[in-house]
Amino acid sequence: MATSPEHLKQVKAIFEKAIDLDSQSEREAFLEDASAGLDEIRSEVNALLAQHETAEGFLDRPAAQLCEDIQRYLNGEPRPSLRLLPIKSKSGSLSK
Repeated sequence: MATSPEHLKQVKAIFEKAIDLDSQSEREAFLEDASAGLDEIRSEVNALLAQHETAEGFLDRPAAQLCEDIQRYLNGEPRPSLRLLPIKSKSGSLSK
């Protein structure tokens, strides 16, 4: 995966324009045009958009409710609304 500064600028610019569009169909049309022939960039932008959708509303929940959900999860209760992701260290390895 290319990570040159120019590549990252392209991904960021396309992502920032895409999140401002109101509908999924507008986003798809914009991405088709903006990333024509650049499959890698389109893939990265789509991944960022998916993460953006998932993260939306996370901070709208009261902290006390979030803490309760985490405690339930730690006590072994399945919580489909709570998704804990592994943390990547600076060396690139994953921690649990």
